[in-house]
Amino acid sequence: NANAIIAEEMRNVPNSRVYAELDEIIRKTFPSDGPVKTIFFPSGPGSIPDESNLRLVVLHHDDLAVVGRGASEPPSRLALLLERAGVAEGIRIYRNAQIFLLADEDAKDAMRDRVRASLAVNAIVDEPKRMAQFSADVQKRLRSAHGAAKLESRIAVNRCYRHLYSPSADRSSAYLHHTELPPQQQGEAEKAQTRTILEALRSEGKVRDTKPSTDYLRQKAWPRDGLSVSTKDVSEYFWRDHSTQLLLDPTLLRDAIRDGVKNGAWVYRSEEHTSELQ
Repeated sequence: NANAIIAEEMRNVPNSRVYAELDEIIRKTFPSDGPVKTIFFPSGPGSIPDESNLRLVVLHHDDLAVVGRGASEPPSRLALLLERAGVAEGIRIYRNAQIFLLADEDAKDAMRDRVRASLAVNAIVDEPKRMAQFSADVQKRLRSAHGAAKLESRIAVNRCYRHLYSPSADRSSAYLHHTELPPQQQGEAEKAQTRTILEALRSEGKVRDTKPSTDYLRQKAWPRDGLSVSTKDVSEYFWRDHSTQLLLDPTLLRDAIRDGVKNGAWVYRSEEHTSELQ
């Protein structure tokens, strides 16, 4: 019985191997991709750079996980990572520059079990002398299980890591909005899930794909009573204010500034090392 053979071998796989393999699968499932840079298993605020670039922060499943029915209320640990930066845990400047991905507490055992099964069937099939002891039918079933094991492990990781938290304006939820990644996206196991997360953010309206208007920029990014503002400060505004949409395409902001200059809303002045609007 192929299933019984695999189950017996699973008991011989040490936990250390399961955890090492699982960590590797998680890293491959949520890679840095395009405008998103992934940070895996941070130990604290100092592990997350305070920079004007989008970071996908993947928490370790043993370090922090949530139960599905209570996931809408973010763990206090996430609020700390959102608000603080550096080893000294000072105030984070770019609060809109990180999103967090957490495991589901009730799906962790199934995820580890699938990884353990994958390691077990690999150990059997990769040992010719052992395979020779089994009948042709059992060998065929074991090879079939071997082919499916890697995919099943990735699917289990996708189903477990389904709780996404992004910065928001809602103070009652510690300025974090919870999104549960839909099953149909999780099932696309061969696809880099970082892109799936970006699509989920777009569906939630967190990512802006159209250029802002001149009036919107003046209202939001212009300093109060300021006579001028640098284009760098305008750009960084969208990374500082956690209530705003993410502008991941820099050409949208460039075109919006150009429109403002064309319609006479402001004057653009460029110097050797800086540029500003008046």
